[in-house]
Amino acid sequence: IKEFYAKDYVGHFPVGTVHGQDGIKARVKAHRTAFPDWTEEVDETIADGDRVVIRFTSRGTNLGEFLGNPPTNNKVEISEVCIDKLVNGKIVEQWIFPDMRSMQMQLRGEVKTP
Repeated sequence: IKEFYAKDYVGHFPVGTVHGQDGIKARVKAHRTAFPDWTEEVDETIADGDRVVIRFTSRGTNLGEFLGNPPTNNKVEISEVCIDKLVNGKIVEQWIFPDMRSMQMQLRGEVKTP
């Protein structure tokens, strides 16, 4: 976390804002508890000035509580986009855009993982 995120980091997620290195560490820990096998594969990266945009595919199995819901044991695969603002080589601000609708449908078993 200290290598990539600034001390005054601000992360904008669909479920709230995260502040500082401790905030992103807690968010990652909670997500890894919900999806212990979570992986992210970069599909495309665009950089311009102090901004980096990353489009990636994320996959994992819901084996722990997620957003207040019990584990479903379902696998999910979603597309995500992340915009990072960098200062001195570290992320100071980040906007995350996961395909939450697709994730929720997969978690409920309405759609199978591709």
